[in-house]
Amino acid sequence: MKIVRTLLRITPFIALLILSAHAIYSQSAYVNTQDGIFKLTGGPGNSSSISVDNGCGVDNNLLSIAVFKDTIYYTTWSGELKRFKAGVPGSCEVLIDGGPPFNAMTIDKNGIIYMATQELSRYNPYTKELTNLGPMPFFSSGDMIFYKDKLFLAGFDPLDWSSGIFEINPDNLGASKLYMSTPAFIGLLSHPIPCGKSRYFGLSYFNGYHTELVELDLENKLVTGDASSLQMDI
Repeated sequence: MKIVRTLLRITPFIALLILSAHAIYSQSAYVNTQDGIFKLTGGPGNSSSISVDNGCGVDNNLLSIAVFKDTIYYTTWSGELKRFKAGVPGSCEVLIDGGPPFNAMTIDKNGIIYMATQELSRYNPYTKELTNLGPMPFFSSGDMIFYKDKLFLAGFDPLDWSSGIFEINPDNLGASKLYMSTPAFIGLLSHPIPCGKSRYFGLSYFNGYHTELVELDLENKLVTGDASSLQMDI
């Protein structure tokens, strides 16, 4: 499913990033605002970041991002899915134009993209095929990540508006279930650390100028506490 720049104002339901895979990119985490993409540089729990040049040019319409190897994908409020290779001029590509505005996105270990709002879709970037998997029993309020090859969504139950992280079963959406109760997160962040591991954070909307990173123990289904405050509206 973009980080560090100047303080700006964005809608609270802007999803964050997630990332993945290769060389220096595999040791990095990214977040975004509506206007820019940012790379976290200070390690897990640190709010330091630098701006990343958008290979598709100036875009004030960003919604959610995800990273796979050296490629950054992002969705927009106008229903686009774009991608570009970081640092490679002319690599911008529009994959979807005029689709729904997906506010949650992540990529599995094989490079297959999952996007969601009230419905879950799967996009194969190799064949450029979009598949609508159908409505989910839970609605997205922020983002998705893969954890131990399972798909997790920061969202809410439309029946009682309770928030949490939900385990989504792409092959049987009706079997999706609440994994753990949490505050209402607008994003989920997987931050790589040495030895091939990651630390996980929920992003909590604080006000127009701050976003709180709240560390999660997904193994034991615990919210372990605030890690840092990002001086931006993710």
